[in-house]
Amino acid sequence: MITTPVFKRVQNTTLPEVIAEQVAVMISEGHLKPGDRLPTEPELMKQFGVGRSTLREALKSLAIAGLIESRQGAGTYISTTYTDYLSNRLNWTVMLSERELHHVIEVRYALEGQTAALAAGRATKEQIDNLNQILSKLDENLKSPDLAAEYDLAFHLNIAEASNNPLLLNLISSVRDLVRSYIIFSYSDLDRPDESEGQHRRILEAIRTKQPEEARQAMFDHLDYSSKWILTLARERQLSE
Repeated sequence: MITTPVFKRVQNTTLPEVIAEQVAVMISEGHLKPGDRLPTEPELMKQFGVGRSTLREALKSLAIAGLIESRQGAGTYISTTYTDYLSNRLNWTVMLSERELHHVIEVRYALEGQTAALAAGRATKEQIDNLNQILSKLDENLKSPDLAAEYDLAFHLNIAEASNNPLLLNLISSVRDLVRSYIIFSYSDLDRPDESEGQHRRILEAIRTKQPEEARQAMFDHLDYSSKWILTLARERQLSE
């Protein structure tokens, strides 16, 4: 049985964004899931305590952000594309919630371990040389968080490219974009042990020597390490807000 979500009454009826934020939070916390139908306009107006024009402005904002979709004659639904929802979630908050981060991390394990293994069997010499150059640039820019993060992202994306599976490359690109800010912050953390350099080199060496299972395990070990720091940063930010 589907439980109808109950929204909080809005105190300032001139702020449609407050309504939109409530819906976004309901989605992020799992109270509303992709494919769920929103209550009717009259019911939403009653729950929020707003007029029709204010509600419609809020719904329009949610639709533009890709969080909801209208189906002619059937009502308004939460967007059925979860990846699109996560990407657009960044329009509402600078950071993902810890729950969303766990979801992203689980997807990274599922995708990037296999991608590293495929790259170990398929990467060309040119692609391996490119990965090596990216790591050299990363090592040179460790004191510049923005640049270090970009080279870190580039390393993982180029592994995906070396898998020679364009769908994997597209999926990993979407997922990596979701944690870009956390990767930048992690390179800003002076207390973070500098273990990623050795982990990246181990992944590359397994790819270079064509050892798929070693590449997979090296990627898993790296994700264990990086995920720990990403989640730590997320908790620290939530406590400071």
